[in-house]
Amino acid sequence: EGAGEAQFHENWDELMTLLFSNSTPSGFDAPLKVMRTVKSNVSSPTDIYRLNYGEVSGEINISDYKQFKYARFSVPIMYMDSRWYESNASGAKTNTAMTTSVDPGGTALMNRMVITLTATGSVTDPVITNTTTGSKITCSGVSLVSGDTLAIDTDAYTATKNGSTVVTGSVNRAGSTTTDWFQLRPGVSNTITKSTNATYSIAYAKAFI
Repeated sequence: EGAGEAQFHENWDELMTLLFSNSTPSGFDAPLKVMRTVKSNVSSPTDIYRLNYGEVSGEINISDYKQFKYARFSVPIMYMDSRWYESNASGAKTNTAMTTSVDPGGTALMNRMVITLTATGSVTDPVITNTTTGSKITCSGVSLVSGDTLAIDTDAYTATKNGSTVVTGSVNRAGSTTTDWFQLRPGVSNTITKSTNATYSIAYAKAFI
């Protein structure tokens, strides 16, 4: 009996360590990983996955466990971000690449993405605009030549030229009507415009409510 109780307490301590972790993964606002499995449709159901991160927001109560060496308990979880993100069965975000004006999918407004502009010629003050949402980002004073890239991370609030030169201080949002750096709106085709002599790719995970 003593060994069983000792093992229970060891397991309980490990569980509490996981629940009260303060290590927040990139792209999320809280440490506790939560996954949902849902069915895609009624006629031919397949599993699809949604991912979010929360944190314990209240007291955890445990009932008497001595008789069976296990416990039932509930954990109140608070989510800093109400959106759930498309993921795979392993719990990793599934990124979508947007390279033309299309409906981005999902059911919730998206503002976490990496926008990559690739120069096909000379570009001064590279700019990208979503006329559907009113988002606009310009990197004032930045010049690109053919083959150069400019990566704008709207979640980390950074801008990087050619993977190493930080140009975050050049980000200019004049003319933008959104508080977020950039937004994609689900349910409609998003019209994206950008600098002449450049192509774009927007990497994001579809968001759901």
